[in-house]
Amino acid sequence: MSISTGRRLHNRRGFYEYGQQLLDVSVAAGQSGSVFFCDLDGLKTINDTYGHEIGDLAIKTEAKDLLKAAEKNLYEEKKIKHAKKC
Repeated sequence: MSISTGRRLHNRRGFYEYGQQLLDVSVAAGQSGSVFFCDLDGLKTINDTYGHEIGDLAIKTEAKDLLKAAEKNLYEEKKIKHAKKC
């Protein structure tokens, strides 16, 4: 599965395959980065009770919330670094 938010959301197998590619490129370029992997508790129950369409919506909603939190954190870090330079 993938969503169009400018970033891809993968299942476990896709995470390992795409993640390895990104890691290889980062190492070759001498760059650092971060990886985030999570498991959504209760997803099987959501899928079994409400169907996979609602389960997909739960995954996408959680991913968007986590992305917002990560972007907010990066923004705050950049503000702090900029303030230290001044």
